[in-house]
This record gives sequence, structure tokens and C-alpha cells, in this order.
Amino acid sequence: MSYARGMLCLCLLLPGCAWFEGPRPQWLQVLKTSPPLDANLVQIDAHLIERPLGDPFLDVEVWKQTDQMLTTIQRRETLELNGLRVGQVVGMAPGKLQDLLQSPRWVLDPRRRIIPSGEKVSQILGPVLRDCPLAVYQDKKPIEYRFPEAKFFLDIQASLTADGGTLLKFVPKVETGESVLPYKASSEEGTWKLDLEKPCKLLPELGWEVTLQPNEILLVGATPRRTNSFGNQALVGDEVQRLLVIRTMRAPPEENAPTFEDLARPPSPASLAIHSPVRSTGR
Repeated sequence: MSYARGMLCLCLLLPGCAWFEGPRPQWLQVLKTSPPLDANLVQIDAHLIERPLGDPFLDVEVWKQTDQMLTTIQRRETLELNGLRVGQVVGMAPGKLQDLLQSPRWVLDPRRRIIPSGEKVSQILGPVLRDCPLAVYQDKKPIEYRFPEAKFFLDIQASLTADGGTLLKFVPKVETGESVLPYKASSEEGTWKLDLEKPCKLLPELGWEVTLQPNEILLVGATPRRTNSFGNQALVGDEVQRLLVIRTMRAPPEENAPTFEDLARPPSPASLAIHSPVRSTGR
């Protein structure tokens, strides 16, 4: 009886083994394998740090360890007049910055975007301001605006460079709560098209460019005491101030390439904090 039962079990198992040797179902293949990142994709990690107003680290200390000579003298003057300061961290990220990046208390909504080279993303800088005066300086002369329900952004276009870096082009933008018709005329089709984008004011005259190598860190902050400037309205509140921390990556070699599942989760503040800048030729 025992021998007969053993033979019966063996007969039942053999067809099952033969089934598993055949082609796997498509859904199982999809779960088991995922396409690696394309070499033409750019990964942008952005963390917005928020601290009490007047915080000495965000005001002074962190900027002592950055290279703020990233643009021309004229561009730096324009940024300063408009309340913005930009710097690239030199060497290892300061310990205090690493601590802040690893603290859920001080990091607001960390974001990771993966986009094709040449595309752009919008990075929010602060909450909605109900009635917002704004002075935009161009050629050292202010142009006065006033926006209802204003929300401040940076449009960031990321393009891979031949030397393995990423060229970032920044354009400040103010999204407003103005009431407009949700349709826009299309000259190509000779008709009206639904436009779901909110009305906004682009400020290309305040834009700048920076090239980062993999793992290098860029900081965007506010210049103190520039009342009603873009930087002040976007990054400074009644009791708080914010600092934008940006790192870019490009797709690694195929043998080490992460899948989309690997990058689907939010970026780890610790991973951004502990990486020191590494020069690489990339792909």
C-alpha cells in the first residue's frame, strides 16, 4: 500500500514539474522582470527643508560650504535683487545638512522624478499666499505685481550632457488663482481646446543655468531682507524659511541599472545626505 501511494504521488507531481518547465505566464514575467532605466532618463531628487525664521544654518552657515559663483556676475546680481541665492555644495554635505535631510520633521514632501532628457518638471516652493505683492527686478528696476492665491514654483528643465553631467535650467513661476475661461483657441485646428493648466506668470528674466555631475548637490534659498521679492515670497513665511536641496542622477550602466520598481518609492533623505559628489563620465 505504501509503495502504491508513493507511485501515485510521483505520477501527480511529474505533470506539475513539466508545466513549470514550460513558458511562464506573461503576468508572472512582468512581475519578475522590469525594464531597466533608459540611458536617456534623468532622475531629479528634491527636498524642501523648512526651519524657523532666522535659522543661522539656513541663513549663513550652509552657504559657507557652497560655491555661489555658478553664474555670471550680472546673473548673480539679478538673483540677489530678486531674493534668490544659489550654491553648489563643495565636497561632502555638511553634517548639519545631513541631519536635516534625515529628519521627517524638517523635510517637506520629498520628491523623485524620472523624466526624459530635455523635459521639465515643476517644483513647488511654498504654500498659497492669499494676496501677494511681488516686485520683479530686471535691469535693476522693479516691476510691481499683485497676485491673488499665489503659489510659487521653479520650472526645471534637465538635459544630459556629453561629459556625464546634467544641465539644469531654472525658470521661476507664479501660479495664480485668477478666474479664466478653461478653453484656449487653437490656431492649428481652428477650434477651441480645453486647457486644464492654471493661469501663471513665467519669469524667464530671473532664470539661471547650472550643470551638475552625478550626486552633486545644489541649494536654492532666499536672500534675507528682500521684502516682496520672488525669493522672499516663495521661501520665507511669517515664522519659517525654506531651503530647496536638489540632486540629479542619470541612468547607470545596464548591469547595475535599477528598475522602475526600485525607484517608485519616495527618495530617502538619508541617501541624498550621505552621498558626496562623485565625478563620473556616465554613459
